[in-house]
Amino acid sequence: MQSAIIILSLAMLAAGAPKSGNGVVVRSLDDLAHVGDGEVVRLKRVKRCEFAAAAPENAIVNKRGDTPTDCEDVPTFITNWYHHNESERIIATPQMPNITTPPQVEERLTSFADTWRFPEFEKLDSDQDVVGTPFYDEPGDRWCLLAEITDVSLMLRIRLVARDREGESLVIAFYPDNDATEVLDTTKLKVGHTIALLYPHQHYFLDGTQGVRVEDVSTCRVFPVKLAELFRINSGLCAYTGTLGTPKKCHSCGKEDPSVVKCGRCGLYYYCNKDCQTLGWNQKGHKQDCRVLKDPNLRALFKITVGEGEHRFQFPR
Repeated sequence: MQSAIIILSLAMLAAGAPKSGNGVVVRSLDDLAHVGDGEVVRLKRVKRCEFAAAAPENAIVNKRGDTPTDCEDVPTFITNWYHHNESERIIATPQMPNITTPPQVEERLTSFADTWRFPEFEKLDSDQDVVGTPFYDEPGDRWCLLAEITDVSLMLRIRLVARDREGESLVIAFYPDNDATEVLDTTKLKVGHTIALLYPHQHYFLDGTQGVRVEDVSTCRVFPVKLAELFRINSGLCAYTGTLGTPKKCHSCGKEDPSVVKCGRCGLYYYCNKDCQTLGWNQKGHKQDCRVLKDPNLRALFKITVGEGEHRFQFPR
């Protein structure tokens, strides 16, 4: 995948953005707050017009991003916008006040709508030597493929057929390392369940099919829920939780109260009292969702960004 380079001319305070020998890796608008004066930024899968809008004055953007930018995408408050072909650069001067203090980056649970960390199969790098720059090329990059199992075969070796977030079908075949200490629980491999694979790559099998070859089973977890339902559960939890560290509110009545008590099974939702808990359990769908949310592996996946750029994320043992 291609990257883009932004040279920033206005001083901004450096914080905790992941860095490499090629500069600061930027994956979202929030990461601009972590860029120091004169640092080179590697832009990954973010619309160039969005960065031009948020970047400091006279930001120079090399037009080689991963997402095409159409004229209608350009914010109206940007002047001197030059829309050329892919080989040319853009110089944009946003009409906005100078930024002297970077905004605080709010810590939230990770949304599965984040297609950088939870990509479709097509966006994965190949495990073969191919021409071009790998998309996930930093040691601290974290990504996870979520797919719904549509077929299971346990003959000779474990072979699954699954459907990713875009509805595309792929094969998942297991070739476990003989020295592996962790064994895959095949009882969870059922049609309709969702499989999560950490750090997968595209692989072409000898039979001509395409998918993911899994050698380390510790990078794999299965959740007893359909993919669409898992996205719904994650979306509802992110909306309910908001910024981490803020006062908790009752899932049923919405009241903010320091005396609210968390659910004893999942530990993610809070209630004022027994009546509110019963209401949330029966009428707000928590009874069904809690069965999925109580899995420590799923709860860990909600915090996949914690420590990003410092070490690799792993599922709990």
